[in-house]
Amino acid sequence: MRENGSRRRRDGWQAAPHGAPVPDSCRLRRPHDRGRDLISTFTDDWIVGLADLTPNVRKAASLIQTGHAAKAQRLFPAERVYPLPRALEDRLCG
Repeated sequence: MRENGSRRRRDGWQAAPHGAPVPDSCRLRRPHDRGRDLISTFTDDWIVGLADLTPNVRKAASLIQTGHAAKAQRLFPAERVYPLPRALEDRLCG
């Protein structure tokens, strides 16, 4: 926020010079190495595959428009249900 309490618009901060001071609220509160560790964990451990589904989405859209929704659904992997601890499920869904 600026001194007058208003927020800066996106086009304003994108056009700001790279050497412009960064407000305290935008600064990272922890060392940069921690962020790098989290990114490495995410990319190395959590992502197990990437696939471009654009052709299947286009084909599915065409099938749905022509009344073949069941065929369209078979183009995609089945959704998996991930079990949650009961307390967390109650908190999220309760």
